[in-house]
Formats: sequence, C-alpha cells, structure tokens
Amino acid sequence: MVPVLSHGRLDGVLQKDASEVPELVAAAVLGTCRYLADPARVLVPFLGRARFEGAGRCLSERMAGVAAAEVAMWPPAPGVDAGGAPPTDGDGWADEDGAPVPAPDAVVTLHRPGRPADWVVVEAVGPDGRLSGARGDEDPGARLAAYWRAARDAAGPGGTPLAIVLVGTGWSVPGTLFSWTRDALRRRDEPPAPVYGLSWRSFAGCAADVSPPPRILSDLLDLLEGAWGLAEVQVAPWPAAPSLPVAFRPAHACRWPPAPVGLPPLPFLPGGAR
Repeated sequence: MVPVLSHGRLDGVLQKDASEVPELVAAAVLGTCRYLADPARVLVPFLGRARFEGAGRCLSERMAGVAAAEVAMWPPAPGVDAGGAPPTDGDGWADEDGAPVPAPDAVVTLHRPGRPADWVVVEAVGPDGRLSGARGDEDPGARLAAYWRAARDAAGPGGTPLAIVLVGTGWSVPGTLFSWTRDALRRRDEPPAPVYGLSWRSFAGCAADVSPPPRILSDLLDLLEGAWGLAEVQVAPWPAAPSLPVAFRPAHACRWPPAPVGLPPLPFLPGGAR
C-alpha cells in the first residue's frame, strides 16, 4: 500500500487530503511498522513523545526498559491480533451501555524483560477532533472511555493497559477530547484514563534515526514528508543576545562620581582659634 500511495497512484481515487482521512495515515504508518524486523526501534521513541493530555509529562517516562514491540491493527480485543481483520459487532470493544464501538486503529504491545506486557491503544484523530470512522452523532469521549474500560477488563497475565495515545496530523490534538473522555468516565464513577496526545509529524524524526533504513521505511518517509507534508518542524534555538561595544555597556556608559574622601582633622586651639 505504501508504495502505491507514495507514488500518487491513488490520487484520482482519494480526493480528500490525507489530514481529512485519519485512518488512512494511521494504516500507512502503523501498518508499515508492523512489518519491520524491530518495530520497537521506531515505535518506542515515537510513542514516547506523546504528552499527557497534550501538554503534560511524556509517555517515555513510563516506557523505560521496553525491548520489543508488536502492532495489532484494528484488533478484535485488547492484546489480540486477528491478522488485521476488523472486529465483528460485540467483540471486545463496547461503550458504557454495552453497545459495540469501532475497534481502535491499533494496539501496540510493549515487552519488557521479566514483566507483563503493556498495551498502548492508538487512535487517529482528524483536524476537527473526529476519530477514525466516526459517525456524525458519535460522542468521541464515550468511545475513548470504552477503549480504556475494555483494556482494563481484559488485563491479566497477557498484558496490562498503559495509555491511550491520540495521534493527529496537526501540531496538537484538540483538547476537548481529553475533557470529554474524563467526563465519560466520571459518569460511570470510573477512574480517569491516561490519555496522551501526539502528532504524526514526530514520526519522521524518529524513523530517520534508524540506520540503515529498510526500504519500506524509506518509502513511508517519502509518503509522509513528500506527498502528505507531515514533516517534523525543527525549531531553531533563540539567537544569543548581541555583544554590545564597550561604550554601550551599562557598566561603562554610566560612571558614578568617586566616593568622597574624608578631610584631615583640624587642630583645636584654646580660645577658639584655629
């Protein structure tokens, strides 16, 4: 799929911009990582850049020691990989009323030596805050809350939920998604979910550190940066203050008068003569 997209062979069919089809970007990026020999080399630094509710601490603080990673696309349940087949109604993911919800774009399983596996639920977000495959009347917070409940219910020897990572094509993820998720969980008196925000633009910088890059990863970078314009923005450091000539430096421009010198004591003579 990636070579076809990167060479524009589907431009006549895909009329929308990639940013308007969040599930397409997620499928291209995470689907490519699925076929890498060592997905953790890219996914660990990429997911580690996600920030709690978009602006808090980085997820990397909770990912120390990860040695391997696996990607399950549209899994029927947390920790289950059905070969990328979309789940049928009622499999694994359901909202607070038990109604089935669409599966997340991916669940990344992180492995650390001597510890149970960790699950990271990854969901793509459009510029308007729309989730993948969302209907017009859908409450995105309720769906994200459903993901977190399902992951906690499935926790056991096979793995434990670590975070939900929302990934968008813009510079940040709409903050309303975090508040809506909190409200949806609060309605059921459930604990808050660790929801993080991330941009697909961060992927290019992480993938560029893989040397030598596999051919499929190079094709993906051509697609992200060249065709879709999802390049990482390098922020230049703030320039240093210019060095002023000596005459313009405050310490030299202002010269205070010297401190007064004490006069010598006058001799006192009897009779008031001096």
